[in-house]
Amino acid sequence: MQRSTLRVNGCQVSQVDVADTRTDRRRGLLSREVIDVPMWFPKTRSVHSIGMRIALDVVHVDRGHRVISVHTMPPGRIGRPRWKAVAILELGEGVASQLGIEPSAKVTVE
Repeated sequence: MQRSTLRVNGCQVSQVDVADTRTDRRRGLLSREVIDVPMWFPKTRSVHSIGMRIALDVVHVDRGHRVISVHTMPPGRIGRPRWKAVAILELGEGVASQLGIEPSAKVTVE
């Protein structure tokens, strides 16, 4: 898994793991009990939290790197796809607001 830099509105806010292979996407954050590093899922429109022990902040991002939606997903749920989304960012519950991630914010991974 590749580690990159997460930027929100041009400002570096965190490191991020990039799930760019099928195996990485399938595993996702399942093995983690604490989410110390967010995970970026490129080419993804929906995610689930089945098998997770903790809630997640799920951020849908469009082609222009703008945030479409931010919501908290409890464990054991299946997320609805956002058809305009081209990537998803998963963070620990409450972390999105701490990092200034809100609808229309620009989110990039470098």
